[in-house]
Amino acid sequence: MSTQSTSTHFEGVFKDALSALASTLDDLMADHGTSFVKAGDDRVYALGGDGYVVVLDERKWDGLVEVLTPDATISVRPTAEGKHDASSPNLEARAVAEKLREANSRIRAYYNKRYWKTPKTV
Repeated sequence: MSTQSTSTHFEGVFKDALSALASTLDDLMADHGTSFVKAGDDRVYALGGDGYVVVLDERKWDGLVEVLTPDATISVRPTAEGKHDASSPNLEARAVAEKLREANSRIRAYYNKRYWKTPKTV
């Protein structure tokens, strides 16, 4: 199954934060070698560093995406209306959006300072 999601058009309070995170994940999966672990029938990926990790399966945004930071765990799930909801215990929506932006920034910075990228073959 492909790791390309068809539902990366975000709406609502988390639109900007999730769009930026989706862009980062797309860039990382294109530029860096990624491998998966099997969890049941799914392929599960974990990307991140410096205490910030995103865990997702091959359905990407069509399934559960977990964002782990040093002080919060955020669950992003698709809703029945085709949107995405992000939540974290004991955090209001504004704080969740800020944690998503922080995780995106820290993960992108972690990978940008790495010295290699997966070579492209023609």
